Amino acid sequence: MLTSVKFKASELKGIKSVRVLQVTSTLLLGSLMLPVNMGKTYDNYFEEIMNLDREDQAQVLTDAIQFVELKDEEIQSILSFVQDKNGVQIDKSNIDNYNPAEIMDMVLTVCLQVFDIDVFFCHKKN
Repeated sequence: MLTSVKFKASELKGIKSVRVLQVTSTLLLGSLMLPVNMGKTYDNYFEEIMNLDREDQAQVLTDAIQFVELKDEEIQSILSFVQDKNGVQIDKSNIDNYNPAEIMDMVLTVCLQVFDIDVFFCHKKN
């Protein structure tokens, strides 16, 4: 699933967008610890992800979302960028109306946008 049918993400701007970038990094670093990725270096793993097509990037993130435990504050930062298909903002007051698969879809929808930020994978070797 590349784009969510139920949810849309607003443009990543402001202080909370930095938190979303950090959450995405946390998810990817967690996925680097999966047995299938053992032996890969930080640099090689992220370069590999950036060379994937969007569908495969979404699968990497989906696997990470299932594996890595996120704190409530991290999920709340992501939710601040999510609206349902009718434009209703997702937040603490309505998040309990959604099942785990829908919440994972929200996280995926927002975190996929991070791959479009130039600074995200600008890890330079000295």
